Amino acid sequence: MINKNKKLYITYIGIFIIVVCLYLSYNRNNSIEKFNVNKRNLMYACVFHNKDYIKLLKLLIQSISLKANINKDTTDILIITSPTFLPIIQTELSEYDLPLKYMTLKLNTKMEASCCKLNIYDYENVDLYKRILYLDTDILINSDINILFNLNISSNKIYTLEEGTIGEKDVYGSQFFDFTKFNKNTAAFTAGVFYFINSEQIKKLLDDVRTHIDTFIYKDKSINTRYIRSTISSL
Repeated sequence: MINKNKKLYITYIGIFIIVVCLYLSYNRNNSIEKFNVNKRNLMYACVFHNKDYIKLLKLLIQSISLKANINKDTTDILIITSPTFLPIIQTELSEYDLPLKYMTLKLNTKMEASCCKLNIYDYENVDLYKRILYLDTDILINSDINILFNLNISSNKIYTLEEGTIGEKDVYGSQFFDFTKFNKNTAAFTAGVFYFINSEQIKKLLDDVRTHIDTFIYKDKSINTRYIRSTISSL
């Protein structure tokens, strides 16, 4: 009887070990799969209000098709636009064999449209991507985009291009700086192109910018429109 109980005990232990191993293997494979999915790249652009911007978007997409050397297995292109523009854009871009995705937003003002690039974390599939590149529609790609996607970049920084200085009045957000503490000749940057790792730090940064914009536009009525537009362009 002792030997029989001992055999049963050993059998139970064996089954337990097998179950644990299967569980760990399943979770390991799941983790690997999620990691691999999250290694995808995303390029995105926004088109709102002005129908002529669709022509610029088509030129951007054409340049990507001809020059960017897109790897369809690792990179997608997202177009954020209005429900009204969506069918027009889909028709215009139907000739291009590219991994195009779409997201629609109902925006009511030009101000909201100018800030639409900040809404990337509203995209339901954003967690599928690790590296994200924003492009204004007046940008053209003239070389292999994978060079950019292969760069080793930090997860808590947004990478962009220098343009102007923070001391230039009403252009790069000079109203937000205390120039007893900041040098007026410090480089500013363009908001027409920026590149970042999909991370909690960047999500928080973009959320903070949206909150900042909301505060100055909708709560402080004393701030004039030109001031707001120039400031938003620099954020």
